[in-house]
Formats: sequence, structure tokens, C-alpha cells
Amino acid sequence: MTNILKLFITGLLLLPCQGFLSAQQPNYKNPNLPVVERVADLISRMTLEEKVAQLTSFHPRRPKLDEVFLNDPAKMDSMFGNGAGMMNPSFNRELQATAELRNKLQNYLKTQTRLGIPVIFLDEGHHGLMRPGVNVFPQAIGLVCSWDPALAEELYNYIAREVSAWGTNMVLSPVVDICRDPRWGRTGETFGEDPYLCGIMGSALVKGFQGSDDGSIAPDHVAATLKHLVAYGEPEGGINQSTGNFSTRILREFHMESFRMCIENAKPSSVMSSYNEIDGIPSHANRWLLKDILRDE
Repeated sequence: MTNILKLFITGLLLLPCQGFLSAQQPNYKNPNLPVVERVADLISRMTLEEKVAQLTSFHPRRPKLDEVFLNDPAKMDSMFGNGAGMMNPSFNRELQATAELRNKLQNYLKTQTRLGIPVIFLDEGHHGLMRPGVNVFPQAIGLVCSWDPALAEELYNYIAREVSAWGTNMVLSPVVDICRDPRWGRTGETFGEDPYLCGIMGSALVKGFQGSDDGSIAPDHVAATLKHLVAYGEPEGGINQSTGNFSTRILREFHMESFRMCIENAKPSSVMSSYNEIDGIPSHANRWLLKDILRDE
């Protein structure tokens, strides 16, 4: 079982009925049972439509989540009746407005859907939370010039607390792509071209975000997401999302090494596959990359 499923189940601990467990309460809502048992129980109860809903990531502008939508039972049932997996951020709302909308949606999912599965709220946090009125720090390409992973971990420990205060469960960060073509437009999000340095600094950020190095999420911290697997930082022609045609040796020695180090040293909760393709196979559909390498190795 993956750590993301652990995060998924851990979210259920927020339900207000923890202290009132009864014989009728399903096992997946019992925080005293092993995570594996809770996951198995939950999946056994889910319909196909509910499973598909948990694989769905919504953007708050599609649909536009406002008071009108959230107070319309028919629209809410149509969009969220089977649940929701993740919700991407809306960057133009202040803290109070964000909290109110998130609480309304979360309350609906917990109390008005059949299984009561909460959504995972996502945010961007590369050099601070991407929200109005928060602190901004040097981007990764600048931070890495410090050669100071302890400083990086302390900094992202602070960022994690600020992100968590907004009700966020997971950040889409850090970027540990190896940048081998400075023409690429996302160079500034990376730690540069050295796999070892990227792995060390990436591990520090994961530890800061999660508040641990064992895959658990400490209080007031958030789940981290390594991205983008793989060879995203050396696209053909320097064009974002362009193909990557490399030998297995180049993939392993350069592009995969930072991911291997972070997974081994910091246990990130999730990994995002890249938007490009490797030898003609899109990364999101690459069994060798996602199953054989990422999961099995």
C-alpha cells in the first residue's frame, strides 16, 4: 500500500465521531485499526463510481465554487455526490474566504455523501505558499546556492505550517528534476544540474514539509509531492513538455537519481509523473516507469 493511501485514510481521523465509535461503525472509520485493514474495508464498500470519484482532481474554477453553487443541493449532488479525490487551489482568495469555502465543501463530503470520504486540498508551495498575503522566499535555483540543506529544511518547516493553516493537506512540491537545458522555462523551479545536490536539497524540503523522514505527516505539516518523473528537465529543444529520448543509463544516473535519494531518505507521500514522454510513451501511461521503477524498485 502506498503512503498516499495512508494520507487518504488519515484524513478520516478528522471526523468528529472518533469518540463515539460503536459496533455498527465501519472499520474504515476506526482510527484504532491498522491502516491496511481500514483501506481494505473501505475499498470493499465502494462502487465503481465512487472509486472513479476518488481519482478525480477538481479545480475550484471548474466548476466555480462559490456560495451559490455550494448552497444548491442539486448541483452539489451532481458534482460531488460520489465524492471527490483532490481539489486544486484558487489563487485569488484571501484566507477567510478560502477557509469558508473549503469547510463548506468538506462538511458536505463528510456528512452528505454515502461514505463520508473527505477531499484532499492541494496547494503550490515552491518558495512559499502561492496565496495572497503570505511570505515569499528565494526560488529553488537561488536557495540551492546556499549549499545548506539544514537551512532549507528549517525554511520549509515554516512554509509547511503556513500552508497547513489554510487547510491544505498536500503541496505539489518539491521539483527535483535535473535541469540539463537552461532554455527550459521551468529551470528556476529546480536545484540545477547535479543529481546528488538535487537529491540532498529535495530530501531536505520533503522533511520540512512533512515534519518527518519516515513518511508520516507531523501536526501542522503537509504531504509533499516529488515531481516530475522523469527527464522533464531536459526536453528536446528546451521546449516544455517536449519528448525525452535517452538511454536507460542516462535516465538512471542523471534523471532518476534525485528521486531515488528523496524516496530513500525522506519518504515523500506522493510522486507526480512528468508531462512528457520517454521513447514515445507518455509518462502517465508508462508501466515500466511507474510500476517497475517507481513502485517495485
